[in-house]
Amino acid sequence: MATFNYPEMREVANNLFDLFGNPFSLKKEVGEPAYNPKTKKVEPVFAEYKGRCVMKTYTAEAIGELSNIIQAGDVSFSCTMDDISIIPKESKDKVLYEGITYNIISVATSNPSGKYILVHTLHCRRAS
Repeated sequence: MATFNYPEMREVANNLFDLFGNPFSLKKEVGEPAYNPKTKKVEPVFAEYKGRCVMKTYTAEAIGELSNIIQAGDVSFSCTMDDISIIPKESKDKVLYEGITYNIISVATSNPSGKYILVHTLHCRRAS
């Protein structure tokens, strides 16, 4: 019995995102919060990682359903990371897309074999 070629599928996904996706940055919280002299506050410190994504808005039907998890203005990003070892995390990580910062509400990772991540789907809300 032949096995499914997940590395090849990951390569196909990456090629599609290269062709049709847009650049974005994933900002991952690293280390301890530090004092920011510009804001005069102690703030989280972020490292920035690049990737490619496709953004979509939620339908009117989806907004307000599922115990109000999806709110008006929420968006979904399907994405691949340039460094496949980088895994987006909800609550702490942020998405920077076209100059707008979004908080990650939830993450769904497509990893059918448990070894080869194909794509991440991020439910995001614009940061205030």
